[in-house]
Amino acid sequence: KKVYNIGNNNPVKIINLVKIIASHYNKKPRLKYLEKRVGEALKTKANILLAKKDLNFQNKTSIDNGMKVFLKWFDKFN
Repeated sequence: KKVYNIGNNNPVKIINLVKIIASHYNKKPRLKYLEKRVGEALKTKANILLAKKDLNFQNKTSIDNGMKVFLKWFDKFN
């Protein structure tokens, strides 16, 4: 039995996600930068090597397009 990590192998900065969300809702975010907490991950990304090898997986969705689709879906519930 195998588990595949299906995601994006390119890290995205939180501030970029904030900008995408703010733009979608036509809002200006109020940001408060805090010090990093102990144990906080500085950078994460999906390891898609096994999915590439076994499934010929290749991510095709940019963060901009993926967030656009997600936020449109999310808006249906709020």
